[in-house]
Amino acid sequence: MGILLAGTAALLPACQGEEPYGNPEYCYFILQTSAVPGQDESCPPGGSLGYDLHFRDENGTVTTFNNLTVPNSSAYLLNLPAGHTYEAFVISNGNQSGGCTSLYFDAYIISPEPLDTCARLRLWVEERPEIISYNRPDAMFSIPDVCRGCTKVAQPEPSCQSSTDCEDSNDSVDGACTVPLNGYVSGSLNDALDVDWYRLYAPAGQNCVDLYFSPPSGNSNYRVELYRNGQLVAGPDPNGLFYCSLPNTTQIVYYIKVYGIEGSYDPRTCYSFQADTYNQHW
Repeated sequence: MGILLAGTAALLPACQGEEPYGNPEYCYFILQTSAVPGQDESCPPGGSLGYDLHFRDENGTVTTFNNLTVPNSSAYLLNLPAGHTYEAFVISNGNQSGGCTSLYFDAYIISPEPLDTCARLRLWVEERPEIISYNRPDAMFSIPDVCRGCTKVAQPEPSCQSSTDCEDSNDSVDGACTVPLNGYVSGSLNDALDVDWYRLYAPAGQNCVDLYFSPPSGNSNYRVELYRNGQLVAGPDPNGLFYCSLPNTTQIVYYIKVYGIEGSYDPRTCYSFQADTYNQHW
């Protein structure tokens, strides 16, 4: 994990990877954030939300900076190993204060010497923890072997990499993908009429289902529903579901339906969910 300090630009140039002040194998950057004007109605003045920032290099090595907050009047000081191309990911961590429930913001990753903006990220965070997925980076840039600025990298057309092998056949109940128990699932809606179905087996003695759902970032028009014996038992809901049956002595089969309302879909960006089952005594 890289270092994380509160700081300002005046602290940085002496640390920019030059002996004897800094580590020549690392480059230092400012992370400056600001709320997007007119998009913060769900975050009252003084409120804040927490997020984590992940950088993944071309070898799959991930450097994380946890427990950042937005809005934040001070800059963060980040350090990253030199000589790599990075994908940047922002992940809501569920930390919330002051009644803030969701927020759009701009994040700037700035090289202090020479002064250059390596990446600008227009992002959305919410109070609900987000399932980590590295399917779609929020930005990409490269750092040279010698810490002198950065090189912007054209971001490839994003695409959702489904976690199942039946993404093309689960448009009906009969073609439903089987969900791994207590496992992570990701998928995408490819057009306005697309519907994705999943099958969940709850073992005997586990009569409750708790499903956490994360739509594509910033999209509130996705819905998830839970069915048993052809009947809707929970949902529709944009964030998740909770349902308990009477105590069961045999396996229960549930079906999960994911769809968009008002014509919403995004073939490039994944939705994700995790379904847990457990026993609830009455």
